Amino acid sequence: MQYIKNKINYFKLFKISQNFYINKKLLKKNFYKLQIKYHPDKINKNFFNILDKKINSQNINKGYQILKNDFKRAKYLLLLIAKKKIIKKTVNQKILIKQFELYEKIEHFKNLKNNFQKILIFILNLKKKIKKYFIKVNIEFEKKNILKIQNILHKLFFLKKILKKINFIYNKKKTDLIILKK
Repeated sequence: MQYIKNKINYFKLFKISQNFYINKKLLKKNFYKLQIKYHPDKINKNFFNILDKKINSQNINKGYQILKNDFKRAKYLLLLIAKKKIIKKTVNQKILIKQFELYEKIEHFKNLKNNFQKILIFILNLKKKIKKYFIKVNIEFEKKNILKIQNILHKLFFLKKILKKINFIYNKKKTDLIILKK
């Protein structure tokens, strides 16, 4: 297995290219192959062998969970390409202003109560933005532009948080918003 600073490089572990967009079918296929090979229930009763296999099986599960999720994969890939480069800890002021504006919209929606059409339009627009940002983050990963990747990821994680908040608020009131779970 390929290690990076005492950690496994999950892209190499699953034999997939180290890119933002990955072949998820190949990931799943390689995950099952590795689990068959390293799962603790599939090996002999040698204690040390079992301990070693458990660790590998845990790493395989963790890697699969990271790589199959677009958000987690983006964050993980950023850490891989950034290596020793400085990762910016501050957030762009424009991004913060947008975040406050979105929170204000959510508060406004609370007052609308039964106007689910406006809420659904808002949700669909958020999902379009998320898709657009995933395309942008892929382009920046190809360029290895760490600062732009960080800004885009910050926006993506925030939009994901907004969707969860809307889902939490409105799913209690109406099951029409099941679209959020997709």
